[in-house]
Amino acid sequence: MKRGSQDFLHAQDLVVALKLVGLRDVPWAYGSLAAAIAMSPSQVHTSVRRLERCDLFNASRKETSNRNLLELLAHGVRFVFPGVVGPLGREVATASSASPLDRLLPSGGERFVWASKVGENVGHTVDPLVARVPEMVVADPGLHELLALVDAVRIGKARIGKARERAVAVTQLELRLLADGA
Repeated sequence: MKRGSQDFLHAQDLVVALKLVGLRDVPWAYGSLAAAIAMSPSQVHTSVRRLERCDLFNASRKETSNRNLLELLAHGVRFVFPGVVGPLGREVATASSASPLDRLLPSGGERFVWASKVGENVGHTVDPLVARVPEMVVADPGLHELLALVDAVRIGKARIGKARERAVAVTQLELRLLADGA
């Protein structure tokens, strides 16, 4: 098989995987999944194929391999897709500024947001995994929580002394990904 850019995981593939985690036992089709995350059906199909090649999706069961996904998110995402923290902005809350971490960690620290036209929170901007993330999460609180937890792990590499935030985020990801023994 010829190797090319289609062999490697893309940031949008993680968004697709996390959306699929949120669907759990809900039947889905490429078209409906694509519409929910503002991608084309062919982009979603390509993402699912890459997820399958990376052992993050089981095609026969049509579901994510949650243990493998957790392993990637807990130990690799901050190195492969590091979060870049930028200047202050007014946008959609993420990382420790969004649910569930905003309830679990002491407040008063830095606030983080995704740059967007739809937000109303103030904080340091964080580049989302894909540009459309802020608009996607407005209608999907579950996806918002998963992506915010991933951001807490992603930006941890750039911030000294934030090991506790990362650890709490990973624990919360584990609870959501392995909730039913997946």
